[in-house]
Amino acid sequence: MIRCSAARRELGTTRRTSSKAATRCWAALIRCGLEVDRGDRGCLPLSAAGADFQIILKSQSSLACREGVWNDSIMRRVVVSNMVSVDGFYAASDGNPLVLNMDEAFDKYNCTRIETADIVLLGRKSFEGFSSYWPGIATAPEDPGNRAVSEENRRVSRAYNTLPKVVVSDTFTVPAGNAWRSTTSVIPGWELPEWIRARRREGEGDILIFASRNLWNSMLDPGLVDEIHLMVGPDALAEGISVFMRPAALALLDIEQFSGSSNVLLRYQLRRKH
Repeated sequence: MIRCSAARRELGTTRRTSSKAATRCWAALIRCGLEVDRGDRGCLPLSAAGADFQIILKSQSSLACREGVWNDSIMRRVVVSNMVSVDGFYAASDGNPLVLNMDEAFDKYNCTRIETADIVLLGRKSFEGFSSYWPGIATAPEDPGNRAVSEENRRVSRAYNTLPKVVVSDTFTVPAGNAWRSTTSVIPGWELPEWIRARRREGEGDILIFASRNLWNSMLDPGLVDEIHLMVGPDALAEGISVFMRPAALALLDIEQFSGSSNVLLRYQLRRKH
């Protein structure tokens, strides 16, 4: 039996999974503070449970929560990654996100996120903005001191250029001259829940959502988001566009600070409604 002070989870037995997914699952279980109940011998922290228990874990496929926090660390996750001000704004009142502290730590974290993704899911406006900016960064001329063409941002560009991208829109068509046309598909909003359910069962890399505030906020109530990663900048805007458009119940997974940066990463899991 597996016990956790915050939630009780059971390991499913439907199909085998790869070592990559199992390792991610194991790390997630440890972060949640899970313990192995050894009966008369008491409880042992999962981090000390040893190789035998990890072998058992690698034959499992899913996690089911019975006390309010849903997590499936083996199935593909839907991860939102956004930058916000310390007072919770996504952009200035005029929609300009460049008022936020998008420093080197921000660039590096974006690189980490996109390199662990298999699919990028975007709203129309975010797709139009990103597809007009990112395609050429990978091959831009060397420009020492220009962070826009740093190695991290070139890697982001290369990943963007090759990963499949999905735009959620009822009316949008990718223009013929768009650099990402061959790697982009469009689905209407009414198809999104079933599309998410199907893609969660395929592969291991995340379904990643950058920006796209309207899109991912609409996905919260139906439970279509697994994690929300907020890079919080140190400056208060006092006014602007709020990152959240509706109430959301979240469980904090971890907090990360970055050397040389005043930004802080808050990583949350969406609490599921029964």
